[in-house]
Amino acid sequence: MCFIARSDVFRAMFESGMTEASSNIVKIDDIKCQTMNILIEFMYTDRVEPLTVGNMKDLVVAADKYQMNKLKESCFFELTRKMNSRNIGEIMLLASSHNCSSDIKLFIQKFLLR
Repeated sequence: MCFIARSDVFRAMFESGMTEASSNIVKIDDIKCQTMNILIEFMYTDRVEPLTVGNMKDLVVAADKYQMNKLKESCFFELTRKMNSRNIGEIMLLASSHNCSSDIKLFIQKFLLR
């Protein structure tokens, strides 16, 4: 199953004695349907279509929750490409709250110093 291969969190759900393992159902209430669809698409294709800044922020939260670091870092990379003086604070907060890579943090610091 693709979910097990792409996420340690899903792997733990399905390979342990958790309810999801016996029911094959995962109830997700805290992620928007559109965000979950994008996350699932990434699991199967290893890419996502161009996204809005809002979609990327939601996707970072979901990717962090399900330990999908490649997706999370891809979103941060795209966010830094769209970073400006109006959204830098929000991106910085997102980066610190969701364990972004040191490369992204360095890029944000350099942006602030220019």
